[in-house]
Amino acid sequence: MPKIQILTAQKVSIEYDTATWIERTSAFVIDFVIILLAGVALYNFNYFEDSNTGDMIYYLVFGLVLSTYTLWNEFFFSGITIGKKILKIKVMRLDGEPPSFGDYFGRWMFRIIDIYFSSGMLATFLVTSTGKAQRTGDMISNTVVIRNTITLNLTLNEILKLATMDSYQPVYVHATRLTEEEMLIIKETIDRQNMYSNTAHEEALDMLFRKVAPIVGVTKIETDKVSFFKTLIKDYIVLTR
Repeated sequence: MPKIQILTAQKVSIEYDTATWIERTSAFVIDFVIILLAGVALYNFNYFEDSNTGDMIYYLVFGLVLSTYTLWNEFFFSGITIGKKILKIKVMRLDGEPPSFGDYFGRWMFRIIDIYFSSGMLATFLVTSTGKAQRTGDMISNTVVIRNTITLNLTLNEILKLATMDSYQPVYVHATRLTEEEMLIIKETIDRQNMYSNTAHEEALDMLFRKVAPIVGVTKIETDKVSFFKTLIKDYIVLTR
């Protein structure tokens, strides 16, 4: 499957797997079933005595929910619908910035062409044939659907060391306040600093430290930020395993 590089706000490039056509289609089917079930429930709870008025309100509400479900789900839940959450995929911008309402709106508008008017054939063709697995709506809004599963890639030596850490006392007990994605960014930043030590990567480390330190309760400035982050990663793994 295609992989893409996304540059984070900390200027760290992270590689993601793009969502497959099967994953995207499965998420679409789940969302569509949810909409249908909601429509049936709404119709059964129609309390209007005037059936014409009730039917009119039903079709209006159901039509709005059906047509905008993806738009407001992705906007309010950061690129995730219920179907996407179950399949562990999400919408991201290619430049690493959070998608705006306009980005989600662009994707939603082109569903008419990509999915409905073409019975999904256009979306299928584009997702399976383009380098970044994008349909027209993705290309217009500069977004991509990625697998939202991130793991810390440890070396075999690091994994073997963890087996001897049963008596290890974590230094930063609030390391668990960080998310797995944030820990991945930290590890990527350290790896790049070790491979390509330069001013840009040092500035990235400083920027990352200023963001992370208050979260884990560190008030003093650490001079050796690489050692600090290595300890933080070790603490996170021990506290969450």
